[in-house]
Amino acid sequence: METPQPARKGSRVGYWIALVGAALYVAGCFLPFWGTGVGISIFDDLVRYPEDVPVHPTGAAVGGFMFLFAGAAVVAATCVLGLRDHDSRRAWPWLASAVAAWGLTWLGWLLMYSAHTGFYPRAGPWFMLAGVLVAAAGTVVAAVRSRTKTAGSGAASK
Repeated sequence: METPQPARKGSRVGYWIALVGAALYVAGCFLPFWGTGVGISIFDDLVRYPEDVPVHPTGAAVGGFMFLFAGAAVVAATCVLGLRDHDSRRAWPWLASAVAAWGLTWLGWLLMYSAHTGFYPRAGPWFMLAGVLVAAAGTVVAAVRSRTKTAGSGAASK
């Protein structure tokens, strides 16, 4: 008589990697972004001192906060769902969508920002870029590990 095998769980490694990527990105928001000397962080530029908006600086600060952190928050929340889910194989498509939207939006903004300002990047943009790339790598790991587990569980049931 065979004993029933417990349900296979998908690997959670990819979700941890993507979560580290989101944390790197957030850390990069507080590091010097551009300028000479001490430099200024992108958080300071967009949230704390939105000087370019004389009419509604509070709205500009809220918008800057959402722009900087909403994408990373969605990626982190998706990672947490993937880590908590009993079958983490189902969450990776959501993670892939979140990372793609967040990463492409951020990269497009960085290219536009650098074209308009001619800025010389400091540590901040490199940490942010590393965070997006690490999150993308975590998504790939989650997808590959999910496919591997799915293929393995399908072969075991035959």
